[in-house]
Amino acid sequence: MEMMQKKSGGGMSSPPTIVSTPFTGRETCFEDPTIRQTLLTLQSDHEGLIRMGSGYGSFDPLGKLAYLDQMEKIEERWALLMTKLDLGKHVSGEFKDQTSAFLGGMNLSVREFFELLGASKGWLRERANEGRL
Repeated sequence: MEMMQKKSGGGMSSPPTIVSTPFTGRETCFEDPTIRQTLLTLQSDHEGLIRMGSGYGSFDPLGKLAYLDQMEKIEERWALLMTKLDLGKHVSGEFKDQTSAFLGGMNLSVREFFELLGASKGWLRERANEGRL
């Protein structure tokens, strides 16, 4: 947040909202059972990780590190799927526009957003490692 406030020059205003979805699940690419199952499994795994994360504060240091590892694996799987779908022109242009506007409302590019996300996870890892000492 501090990094975002510095970038925006102080107080934060509400960025535009994202109301579009990247895809409906009815695109032709999802007729392929492998792609459809990949999406369903990824969604289920992601939802499970979110539920598990609600207890993050009670995890011991090794549990926190394991959770962060799982989070990064889910992010990598989403990135791979989204890249495949985007290359096949299956990702909604409206979603891309809204995402860009949302990040732009916080004065962030996509690259800067992922850098900020990486720095946040690095900070969480440092705190977890400190707890191991």
